[in-house]
Amino acid sequence: MANRYIYLVRHGQYDTKGPLHKLGGPLTRLGRRQAQRTARCLAGLPIDAVYCSTQRRAAETARIMCRHLPRARTWATSLLWEGQFTRVPGLKLPVDWIRESRRRAGRIFPRVFRPAGRRDQHIVVVCHGNLIGHFVSRVLRAPMSTWYRVRPGHNCSICRCVVHKNGLISLVSYNDCAHLPAAMRTG
Repeated sequence: MANRYIYLVRHGQYDTKGPLHKLGGPLTRLGRRQAQRTARCLAGLPIDAVYCSTQRRAAETARIMCRHLPRARTWATSLLWEGQFTRVPGLKLPVDWIRESRRRAGRIFPRVFRPAGRRDQHIVVVCHGNLIGHFVSRVLRAPMSTWYRVRPGHNCSICRCVVHKNGLISLVSYNDCAHLPAAMRTG
């Protein structure tokens, strides 16, 4: 058995004011530059796969990153969509959206955070801040209600996790944005 290294990357900065912002607008120029920097940061690692949300901001971020990670296979899925996983004080959220978010997260977590098999694996997951907060809460075995207290982090920041040979999961770093100059840190 080997270790599985997981790099959770929040999508790049995206247009929140244009005509498509409610659906998740395209990456801004800065968002594209953030994705390129993040890809160069990870390019020295033996990345096996890039999983990404099919929502536009994450899919665009992943496409840019994959140019720098040529041997990585890609897998896009709606299971990595943004979500809300419990009620949040002060927000009125539709119960079915919370239920659907939890269902998606419950299906994708064991696919991503599983033991590696015979050799080490390095997996990049390009998704959304709330989902990363949910994943981090699960890795830390914190109560489900803590996901929204885990701030989404900077755009194109990296959270590193390891699924060890014995199946235990460790959070190695959270919201690492050292690869981004201060002027490129948004979120």
